[in-house]
Parts: sequence; structure tokens; C-alpha cells
Amino acid sequence: MLCIMAISLIAFAQDDPDAAAAPAPSGGFSNLKFALSELCTNTKSLIPVVVFLMIVAGGVVYAAGQVFGAEVRSRANVWATAMVIGSLICILLVTVVPSFLATMYGDPSVSFDCF
Repeated sequence: MLCIMAISLIAFAQDDPDAAAAPAPSGGFSNLKFALSELCTNTKSLIPVVVFLMIVAGGVVYAAGQVFGAEVRSRANVWATAMVIGSLICILLVTVVPSFLATMYGDPSVSFDCF
């Protein structure tokens, strides 16, 4: 779903309608920058919801697995663990990657937050 959103944002990139005082765009690069900015903003607003839903779904899967037999219970434990670990990885990516990229880039004037 994120890939579809990214492709559609880049393909249908338009100028920022809220930037009335901004100078006129000079070409495709400004549209691409706006599309990537929107993708970043949408992703950062979507990730907390996805993390919450993954944790809740992991709890539901774990609880449902406890009702069934040993084989289903073990599979449910694995699925629930995968959901919780995936949500933790999402949180780490959102919090750590911008500072890591800033360190790797080396220029302190460049911010890797949404544009």
C-alpha cells in the first residue's frame, strides 16, 4: 500500500496549493520534491496508527491462539511475536533513521525531517 501511495504521489505531483507566496515552480524537480514531502508527511502520520493496530492485532492473535490446540497455539505465538517485533522495528525506523542519515550525510545544515 505504501508503494502504491508513493508511486501515485510522484506520478501526480502538483504544486503546493497552500504556498501562495512561494515562487512559481521551475520544473519537475519542485513537483518531485513536493511529492516526496507529501509521502514523508503521510508516512509519518500513518506509522503510529499502523503500530497501534499491529500491537492490538498481535494481542488478539495471541489470545485467540490460547483457545485452540498446541499446534495452533504455537503458530499464534509466532504470528503475535512477529507483529509486535514489526511494530517495534517501525518505531525504531521513524525515530533513529533521520539522525542516522544526518550523521552519514555529514552536513549539519541538512535536515532529514519532512521537507
